[in-house]
Amino acid sequence: MNLRSFLLGVLMIGSLTTVGYIVFAKGKHSPQSQQGFTLAITNNAYPINGAAFVSMTSVRYQKADGSWKKISTLPDGRTSVAYGQPGRGVFEVDEKDRKLIYVGPTSGTMPNEEQLRADPKFAGEETILGYRTLHLHFDEQGGQYTDSYFCPDLQGYPLRTVTVSSNGSRTVWEATKITPGEPSFETMPNYEVDESRFKAIHNQP
Repeated sequence: MNLRSFLLGVLMIGSLTTVGYIVFAKGKHSPQSQQGFTLAITNNAYPINGAAFVSMTSVRYQKADGSWKKISTLPDGRTSVAYGQPGRGVFEVDEKDRKLIYVGPTSGTMPNEEQLRADPKFAGEETILGYRTLHLHFDEQGGQYTDSYFCPDLQGYPLRTVTVSSNGSRTVWEATKITPGEPSFETMPNYEVDESRFKAIHNQP
């Protein structure tokens, strides 16, 4: 498998991981964990043949009300901007055509700590960047598995997600810096919403 093919696989796995998080996040949230924060994030890829490399870096600005902005940068310098608004959805910004590309619904709120600990997938605690996280292990089809580390004090958001494929290659999505406090960012642009990609993926008319 060449580097380009592997990178495409990494990006696809990252998308599936996000979908898994959206599906998983449907519980009650503990009020004390509703605080804003900013995360610097790195996506590292570890192919079985070849050197490890950074596939993407991101900065996520998360407000206490659940709204967020995320700026992602690929190794070639290209950037993408996405927004999430509770009750409205997740959107990628297409500045060229001045559109908001609808990605899907927002995740809602994470299960609280008691619910996470009671989950059969709960595998223990780990401290990441000084924050306590709850480790859940997800076995998937074909021998693939994912380990995610959710932080109760940061809206239940995961600070690390490791996906290992059946052939042994893995991707590691992890926070490299955490800045607590309400972030400030400009509101989502008032562009036309385009749902065509979402409908095509989900076979909707």
